[in-house]
Amino acid sequence: MARAPQPMVDPARDSASVLRRIGFLVLLIGLPLGAYVSATGLVIVAAIGLSLITAAAAFDGAARPVRESLGRLAASPAILALVVLAGWAMLSLVWAPAPRSGAARLFGTGAVAAVALLGYLSLPDRMRSANLYLVPIGAGAAAIATVALALGFWQEGALEEARRLERGLCVLVLYAWPAIAWLRSRGRDIEAIVLAVAVAGAAAFGPDPLAALAFAAGALAYLATQLSERVGTSLVGIVSATLLVAAPLLLVFGLPHAGLPDRFTAWGAIMEAWRSAIVEQPYRLLTGHGFGAFRRGSVPPLVGSAFGAPALVLWYDLGIVGVASTAFALWSGLRSTLGRFGPLLPGLAAAFTTGFAVALSGIDRGEVWWVAALASVALAFVAAERGQFRTKRPKAVGMGSAA
Repeated sequence: MARAPQPMVDPARDSASVLRRIGFLVLLIGLPLGAYVSATGLVIVAAIGLSLITAAAAFDGAARPVRESLGRLAASPAILALVVLAGWAMLSLVWAPAPRSGAARLFGTGAVAAVALLGYLSLPDRMRSANLYLVPIGAGAAAIATVALALGFWQEGALEEARRLERGLCVLVLYAWPAIAWLRSRGRDIEAIVLAVAVAGAAAFGPDPLAALAFAAGALAYLATQLSERVGTSLVGIVSATLLVAAPLLLVFGLPHAGLPDRFTAWGAIMEAWRSAIVEQPYRLLTGHGFGAFRRGSVPPLVGSAFGAPALVLWYDLGIVGVASTAFALWSGLRSTLGRFGPLLPGLAAAFTTGFAVALSGIDRGEVWWVAALASVALAFVAAERGQFRTKRPKAVGMGSAA
């Protein structure tokens, strides 16, 4: 009897599979754990993971055609708004007080965005479930690492560890949502609930309630979108855009701090300084002071620790053009997810809300590591969306009918 022909070995395809698995291992497990080590290490881990995924696509060509993917991005209103934002930020360096410093920060952000774009273009058209299960594994490992680091922080009183713990928690509560969304899309509801409880418990160990509150806000967005996808996403997008646009109203129409209680006097003084900076140069509401100007300006830096401060920093640096572009990108980007992500949409809305809440709290005011974390989570959702296909096995033929 003739033996069935054996399938030919394809070294390129096998190498690509290994590289892709390692790339996702680094990106989905190494990045949330690396957040507890250093901010620079987090960026390096993200770059390594994305580079491996890009190399895998070069070996097997499993990614979608580049022209098709770029055309889809170019047709997205949210992407166009981000392009306008980037162009305005570069133009604002002309009148910025420290253009070299601002250009360096802008270059770092652009480099991370470019690497993330290469990673997006390199994602295969169909994702293997084995690679996507690394997302909940990474989130669970990061939750365990959070508790271990937090116990050492409280027991030894190592205050210098507080910053690392806060950074790791911010990445953890963000990474938890693609993990929860993926598990639920696979019908693993119990595992998703256990992971959510573990992340919430780990967030409670933080040095401040920032991560816990951001995760709670994401949970509310998840429930709202689960009840009604259109209402939930619209609500999240409108609230986020409104908070950005309306930030200066607190400054221009805020009450003087003279009559405030003692515990609010410092806050009132800060608000008064910001209001004076705007009223004395009202045209700056249109042009801004230039990208990175906040770090070199005369506005009290303590406002950076207040909730909502990054919205004020955005107004201060880029003016209404930058704020309007950012607000439109947020609203339009979330609106475009309707009908595309299926069962992942509640988790996507929750991650959006959590990330916005963390950013609005002033976590390092838009440092490169935070941009890398956001880009990695976005790629995790795109990969999960491409892993939603299900194959159906043919029905077995009964013995009676086969006879």
